[in-house]
Amino acid sequence: MFILKIPPPLTGATFINKLVFDSLLFTNSFNIKKLGVSYSKSINKLGKFNINKPIKFIYLFFKTLFACCNIKTKTIYFQPSISGITYIRDLLIILLCKFFRKKIILHLHGKGIQTIAKKSRLYSFLYRLGLNNSFLIVLSEFQKKTLTSPIQKKYMF
Repeated sequence: MFILKIPPPLTGATFINKLVFDSLLFTNSFNIKKLGVSYSKSINKLGKFNINKPIKFIYLFFKTLFACCNIKTKTIYFQPSISGITYIRDLLIILLCKFFRKKIILHLHGKGIQTIAKKSRLYSFLYRLGLNNSFLIVLSEFQKKTLTSPIQKKYMF
């Protein structure tokens, strides 16, 4: 199952997520389901509070819960936010999947995990909690090197 941040708004991450999912659908080799997530409808509203965002998160949480209860769901692909309160929000989804012992593939976009983890013991713990024992897809060798401090490297691609 894919939990994907999808357009709108159109960002680099949402574009890639849509491209990956559509290419897998095109091959017709996999039986995959998608939970689309879009907390903001425009780029201007990214990073700003809106009452609809917590409501959308609660909806996503329960949809993920039902999917995890489904025995057929074995693997979950998710692209979490990697900083601030949005990481904590996405961590709840990751922990839910881990509770049900699902294989988790996390596609990390952006940078800054190592910097944040060095500044905060709490975030260092939260990164280890969410990212360890998950399969991690990173965008570059540079990003892989910056992640080695708080996270196990053996599951990183």
